[in-house]
Amino acid sequence: MHFNGVDIGTLPDKFFNRIRGRDISMVFQNPMTSLNPVMRVGKQIGENLRLHTTIASKEVREASVNCLLQVGMPNPECYLDCYPHQLSGGMRQRVVIAMALSARPKLLIADEPTTALDVTVQAEILERFHTMQIEFDMAIILVTHNLAIAANHTDEVAVMYGGKIVEYAPTSILFSRMLHPYTRALMNAIPRLDTAVDEPFKLIEGNPPDLANPSLGCGFANRCPYASDICHRTAPPLVGCKNNNGHRFACFFPLDPEKE
Repeated sequence: MHFNGVDIGTLPDKFFNRIRGRDISMVFQNPMTSLNPVMRVGKQIGENLRLHTTIASKEVREASVNCLLQVGMPNPECYLDCYPHQLSGGMRQRVVIAMALSARPKLLIADEPTTALDVTVQAEILERFHTMQIEFDMAIILVTHNLAIAANHTDEVAVMYGGKIVEYAPTSILFSRMLHPYTRALMNAIPRLDTAVDEPFKLIEGNPPDLANPSLGCGFANRCPYASDICHRTAPPLVGCKNNNGHRFACFFPLDPEKE
């Protein structure tokens, strides 16, 4: 795993700890389990500020208020002395994001950051991400199962199956020219309002692969309607399209977008 040209997997812990939280931050899926339930909100934000910034101790509380203001927390000074369980889900997630962004990281990893939130709060949080990405000149890796979020809030998309990337492309290209059968199956499985009442949902038949005993071939082969013998014997490499538009896929029998 390389970051800024350095293989950070080989770094000693003391060096990696300088990167974690300062250069790379993470927003976890469940804010209730990623926040310390017995520490007040202000102390948790302040801890990150003390570790990874040069802010003076007497200014940490004010800086914590500013961090919450940036993520849209109303009257943030009223919540610094609260415990996480005293806040709503949306407020807890704002606290997690404020902590992650407090040191102005170069890379933010957001793991399903809006799963537990209602649609209105979800849209606001994603808009905050976009605003702060521009303001801090920050890269974001957004992990999501929601294809609508991927389509509207990313520049590039990597579709993963069984722990491997099966298709990768600029967002506009991916959603207009899907080449991997799994990507197409995901899209087909989304319920549509114009579907007939008696029409069954389009499910992906079969079961996910057993990652404890991975197969030699393509992980999607047992569920793929286009699979052949070679798919069960050999794992397809991630190759680029002939027109060199940044679109890559791992499939021996890619789809023809003109026929889809």
